[in-house]
Amino acid sequence: MSPGEPPTLILIRRHLVALDAAVKQLRRHAGCPAENLKDLDEALGIERGLQICVENCLDIATHLAVAGRGAPDYATAIRWLGGLPCDFAAVSTHCGAQQRPRT
Repeated sequence: MSPGEPPTLILIRRHLVALDAAVKQLRRHAGCPAENLKDLDEALGIERGLQICVENCLDIATHLAVAGRGAPDYATAIRWLGGLPCDFAAVSTHCGAQQRPRT
């Protein structure tokens, strides 16, 4: 990273690095039979890897979509992105999805 990069670009790069690391770990499980998910440790590892991917994708999308606008939460950012139906944002909020602070 160069010293003069905008903070949003620096944050996006951090999320991309975390996303890349999680995807590399998940690739170890590609093609594993469904029976392997009966092993709780493996299932939880895969679930956590997917969670990290989703969180980083949402953070990246939020930074890209609302740079300078300041979305107060993921539901608003998702509506601004327009790539997902508004019902998704309502459902995620209704189901108690945690609203992570913007980074």
